Amino acid sequence: MAGESPPRGRSGQESPAPALSETESPALVLSETESPALALSQWLQLMLAEMAARREALERARAEEVRRRAERAAESGDSRGAHLS
Repeated sequence: MAGESPPRGRSGQESPAPALSETESPALVLSETESPALALSQWLQLMLAEMAARREALERARAEEVRRRAERAAESGDSRGAHLS
């Protein structure tokens, strides 16, 4: 509740943060010096960077597919022209 201090061990120091499960985000565990806004900001920056990288990879894959289709179309056009001569 409000005003309660974190649980402390026998030595009077804070107990270590609990281990994260596979479904928990590391952004949820904050050190004493991190604010929730700072951690969220860092997490958002990472997510935006990941999204940008995925978008770039998708754009490269699409451009490669367009290039391959154009090459196939050019090859099939060349082979048709060779039969007519």
